[in-house]
Order: sequence, then C-alpha cells, then structure tokens
Amino acid sequence: MGVVLTPLEVDQWYRFVASEEIAMAEDDASEEDLLVMAPQFDLLAVLEDELLMALPLVPMHEECPQAAVFQAGEDDLADQAPEKPNPFALLAQLKKEK
Repeated sequence: MGVVLTPLEVDQWYRFVASEEIAMAEDDASEEDLLVMAPQFDLLAVLEDELLMALPLVPMHEECPQAAVFQAGEDDLADQAPEKPNPFALLAQLKKEK
C-alpha cells in the first residue's frame, strides 16, 4: 500500500458547439468530444475529468516492492484480545453448591 507512480497520457480532441441540442445531435457521428461554448468555460474542470478517467481502476506496481502478507486466523486475534470471563461460570458454581 505504497506510492504507485503512474504515467498518464491523454490524447483527446474537443470541438465547441453553440448549444446542448447540437452537441446531443452530433455526438454519435463525431470523433472528438463536443463541448458547449459558454462565457465562463472551466478548462481546469475538463482537464481534471480527463486525467481522472485516464487513471487505472486499480493502480499496481509492475513488481511488488514488498512481499504481501496474506494470513488471517484466530491465532492473531487470540494474542490481542483480553481473556473474557465466562458469564455462566457463576451459575456453574451455584449449581455445584446445591
């Protein structure tokens, strides 16, 4: 669970259109992504979206730098958990006294 350096390369073309209706109508026939022209265009948001989509779903090292530990069991838990008293021990003592 360390740092994984992942080079990203995005080669994407964009074309600006006047309205959302034009973008929807031409989307299937267009090879480039269609963006609606707006007075306050947010280029950083578009770049962020493209970079996030280019990231691998599960980034992994080419070769694992540390051996992974794949073990689980009650031995590990028994060492860490404090000994709990048996709630029926008192009942067992009362039964022996009678």
